[in-house]
Amino acid sequence: MTPTQKNERARQVLATRRLRIRRIRRRIAAGGAAAFIAVFTVIAADGSMGSSSTTATASQAAQVTSTTSSNTTSSNAASSSSKSSSSDNAGSGAGSTSVTTSQS
Repeated sequence: MTPTQKNERARQVLATRRLRIRRIRRRIAAGGAAAFIAVFTVIAADGSMGSSSTTATASQAAQVTSTTSSNTTSSNAASSSSKSSSSDNAGSGAGSTSVTTSQS
């Protein structure tokens, strides 16, 4: 083989190698993009993380508020006859919350 033929053969080998590496890189990029899309599709289908617990927390807070309001009424009646409990009313309007504390 002459040096010119060796150079031509080396160029062909390097060109083949470049093409193979390019294909591998494209496959890796396509796989990463597909995984990214799949993950965010699942998140979008299920909703944002924590949304179900927020709804449950809001529901529990509403139940606690209504329970606290009924307990405050009974505590207010008891505090007039005994000094062992005190009641701190934030307001009497709609949406206001009452805090009841007792001393021992």
